[in-house]
Amino acid sequence: MKLLLVLIPAVLLAQSTGLVVGVVEDRSGAVVPGVRNVFQSTISVSPFAFADQARNYSPIVTSLRVQPNWRYRLEWRNDYDPLRGKLVNSSVNTDMRVSDLLGLSFGHNAVRAPTALSPPSNQFSAGVRIGDFNRRGWNGAVSTIYDYRQSIFIYNTSQVTYNTDCCGFSVEWSGLAVGRNPNGNLFRISLSIANVGSFGTLRPQERLF
Repeated sequence: MKLLLVLIPAVLLAQSTGLVVGVVEDRSGAVVPGVRNVFQSTISVSPFAFADQARNYSPIVTSLRVQPNWRYRLEWRNDYDPLRGKLVNSSVNTDMRVSDLLGLSFGHNAVRAPTALSPPSNQFSAGVRIGDFNRRGWNGAVSTIYDYRQSIFIYNTSQVTYNTDCCGFSVEWSGLAVGRNPNGNLFRISLSIANVGSFGTLRPQERLF
């Protein structure tokens, strides 16, 4: 069983940048109060923005990873901001390999930072995978993200793959319901030939397995 706990305490941004502190704001105006400010040093601490005012310490970033065996994995990451006295960001993800053919994944992401930094969110994700990309025969996978605040599925993806001894093909559909394109649909395909390679619009980083 693997257990990893990483705790990044509140750091003095004055020591890491010499910019994101009140005294430097008075000198050069590095921090603009009331809006989102992003610096190289803040990104290195947390992917979530937290500098909307002069401050000399960051949120406390905690990352917990538990992997009892190769079939199960759990990761929880959160940012506790002492300045605001609460968890401002939280992300939980788990992966389960039920069998050699079946895999499941679940997740939850919440953002409770001030709206000047990021819009609040409360999203759930789930995925099901049957087979894998190179397995002979039919294989499939589905992934979705549900936004609880908006009561809609903002992202859906499904992939179907069929392989024979010599070749295989894959088809993937993605649906996006955010921003100015609430009904965006995208289709990708690929053809794989043994000992030759893959061709098409479905790239490896875009596959579900």
